[in-house]
Amino acid sequence: MIGRSTMSRPDIVDKSKASAHPLRPGRFYTARIKKVNTDGRVIVFIQELGLSMGPMLALNSNDDTPYEVGEYVKCAFTDEFFNELIIFGSVTKKTMPYVLLSTFDTAWKEYVPTISQLGVPDIAKTVDYSRYSLIARTLTWNCKMTVTEDSAGMGEIVITLPEISIAPAPTVIGNAVLFVPGNTYPCVALVNGLQADNLSFRGSAGGILGESPAVNLSNGHVLTFSVCYEVGS
Repeated sequence: MIGRSTMSRPDIVDKSKASAHPLRPGRFYTARIKKVNTDGRVIVFIQELGLSMGPMLALNSNDDTPYEVGEYVKCAFTDEFFNELIIFGSVTKKTMPYVLLSTFDTAWKEYVPTISQLGVPDIAKTVDYSRYSLIARTLTWNCKMTVTEDSAGMGEIVITLPEISIAPAPTVIGNAVLFVPGNTYPCVALVNGLQADNLSFRGSAGGILGESPAVNLSNGHVLTFSVCYEVGS
């Protein structure tokens, strides 16, 4: 923890202009961390007054959780010279409005999943479209596939996910439609009960797609879906 400042500290640059604004030592303020210098001094923006203050020494009440640029904190100035403040804790952690999306890999990536049903571990298909985007820990995946061979029989239809979902089964993470000649099956897509890296489907009546309604995936069937879920860290 950094020690208290005094008037005898020539290295402290006071940019507060204390006599020109209503800041008061000891009063609680909500501030946004604008900059953290390598020497530990910070510049903060006090929203209610529209003032930027610093750089100044900062005493952090929780050294195990350092403050970050963009974080809102509850703080107070320790004396009338406004060269030092104490941070009591975070109001809200750094959030998306203060994080440039360019810091994430937002490019859509291609992914070829595996379809299985009743003993056929990798049913042949044509991937018409399958791309996903991962921003932070949120994955969005849109997919359309056309089956090109017959499965061994009716049973649960399972598709591999691009990344493992941390949601417990059977959490609904999207919607799907299976098109077969003469019929259309709207479904919900959910995390598979046996493997968190798999996707399965439930029909409008709540039955497992492939069992109830009973569907044997065959050449020409089209399955399309869109899901969004949280991946592990």
